[in-house]
Amino acid sequence: MVNNAGIFPQIKPLHKISEKEWNEVIDVNLTGQFRFTKAVIPHMEKNGGCIINVSSDAGLKAFENFSADAYTASKGALVLLTKTWAIEYAKYKIRVNCVCPGIVETDMTTPYLTTKSERDMAAAEHPLGRIGTPDDVAQAILYFASEDSSWITGAILPIDGGAAAK
Repeated sequence: MVNNAGIFPQIKPLHKISEKEWNEVIDVNLTGQFRFTKAVIPHMEKNGGCIINVSSDAGLKAFENFSADAYTASKGALVLLTKTWAIEYAKYKIRVNCVCPGIVETDMTTPYLTTKSERDMAAAEHPLGRIGTPDDVAQAILYFASEDSSWITGAILPIDGGAAAK
């Protein structure tokens, strides 16, 4: 199972976020993953399985001028839940891992990448000098879903062109 649901809020400082906005982001980005994982565990307890959570490099570190607190909180919590679930369900041969993409060109990010200046600034956030592609993330997810990673659980993999290393 891949937990890949997520929304991105309007960027604004913490003191300007309404409780409704906060709850919506937490509900989709964190509570949704809880619900799906809870539903699949009884089936996986019988035969083992693999759960891959999609978080964000914003769940690994703070970024300057990135006022998306509910998003950051939800993604950081998912990183720690990945480790918790990996330990909790290892006895059932259920592996739980997490990928943490940086800025990837998707429907969620394209509204923020409309000008050359915005694209250049986003690319500059990543030491490898480019925005990620959906294929970059998909390849990591495929690895965690494959038998090649059969002895890996609780791993948190930044897929961010080196941004989390800064």
